[in-house]
Amino acid sequence: MGNISEHFSDYEFACPCCGEVKVSEAFLVKLDKLRGLLGKPIHVTSGCRCTKHNADLRSRGYHSVDGSAHTISERQECEAADLECSSSTYRRELLILAHSIFNRVGVAKSFIHVDDDADKDQNVTWTY
Repeated sequence: MGNISEHFSDYEFACPCCGEVKVSEAFLVKLDKLRGLLGKPIHVTSGCRCTKHNADLRSRGYHSVDGSAHTISERQECEAADLECSSSTYRRELLILAHSIFNRVGVAKSFIHVDDDADKDQNVTWTY
């Protein structure tokens, strides 16, 4: 396994089900920018998901929708990441910077979701 960008490895984005990694280059550029501005490590808790893994998460009660920006296929690259938040101070810093780079940001107790899915509503923030 190796780096797929300046700050992130393919291991961090690999689908837990099949190990496939297929991430949008434009998304990685934005994620690297976020990491550079933050000046601290960012841990990706969820990156690429094959359709089987995405459906499995949904069946176990996780907020995972059909057509998720995490989902990969022959025609679709991952354009999303869930970023671990270990404290409220870190969450606040990450959230402020994420809003300056991404138009779609989700906030949960233990992570911040960022994505670049142009087919979904833009300039939105939501909670889980």
